[in-house]
Order: sequence, then C-alpha cells, then structure tokens
Amino acid sequence: MEDREYKGAERFLKTLAQNLSWIADSFIMSGEYKKAKDVMLAAVLLDGDNPNCHTGLGLAYRYLEEKRSAQRELETAIALNPEFSPGLAIMGEFCLAEGEVEKAIDYFERDLAVLEFHHQECSLHLIEVMCRAYIGTGNKEKAKELISRQIEKHPGDEDYLHLRDMLWLR
Repeated sequence: MEDREYKGAERFLKTLAQNLSWIADSFIMSGEYKKAKDVMLAAVLLDGDNPNCHTGLGLAYRYLEEKRSAQRELETAIALNPEFSPGLAIMGEFCLAEGEVEKAIDYFERDLAVLEFHHQECSLHLIEVMCRAYIGTGNKEKAKELISRQIEKHPGDEDYLHLRDMLWLR
C-alpha cells in the first residue's frame, strides 16, 4: 500500500471513529448506556489515540457503574491530551461522585485553567460544582474568589449573581 493510500485509509478510520462517537453520544443522552459502550469500544479500536473516544467510553462505563473501567478510560483520555477539557471535567465529576473531593477539585481547576488559557468560556455548571467542592472542603474563601472572578468577567450576568447568593458567598 502506498503512503498516500495508507494516509487516506487512516483518515477514513478516524472519521468513522468520530462518527461512532457522535452516535454513542446520542445513546448516552437517551439513557442507552450499553449501546453507547459497545459503539465507543468500536470507536476506540478504530482511533485509540483519540481522547474523545476514551472519554465517551469512560462516560458510558460510569453510567453502567463500571467504575474501574470508567476511571481507566478517563485517565487514558487525559494521558493522551492533558488539556482535553471534556475529559478533565468528566473525571472531576467522577471523582466527586466517588467522594474524592480534593482530587475532583484538582481536575476542575485544571479544566478551568485550560479553558481560560484558550480564552474559552467555562460553564456555569463547572463554576457551581467547583464552588460547592471548595465549600465542602472548608475553603469558602476560594469559592468566593472564584465566583467573584466570574462576576467580574460577566458583569450583569444574573446567573452568576444568583449562584453567589444561593451559595451564601457574599
């Protein structure tokens, strides 16, 4: 096989893996986690270097309560790309659900740093989860600092003001 043909075949497999990933996402959103897992396993086989495929598989495992497999896939995704925001966020949520709050905070902080470095917006959900985690570890000042920084970045955004008030962070 010529180099050009090989590269074409490789591109085809990566595109197929991405398409399978989107199909698996729809299965996850509809609660069909076993189907999502099966489709993501195929995607990982086709493109094992794609952190999105490993993150999707980790998420499917998480919903199927296969915790070790979920953690392994999420760790693989982050190892492949330490700045892969969806992998960091989902791993943070996974750690939080497992009661590993400090570890979750580390993943959330890394995710926020990646988003801020690339000048991307973080979700209100990420800020809320981080604030709750800080409060849960007794670090209310860190939560206040985080929400204050978001309010400064989004003046007049009622959602951040509401979150601040809801969490008693005035």
